Amino acid sequence: MSSETTASFMAMKEAGYYSKATTGAHDVTDQATPLVLNVVDALAFAASRGPCG
Repeated sequence: MSSETTASFMAMKEAGYYSKATTGAHDVTDQATPLVLNVVDALAFAASRGPCG
């Protein structure tokens, strides 16, 4: 397969290659990351307040 053919269906994203079929999953992960980190921060804060919060 030529590099031109590969370039037509592959995309470079940060540290690796993602096909058109997997870029959607990559986008979802990128968009969900801040939400997950906010929950982790909230859990850490709640835990630091103790059981009676």
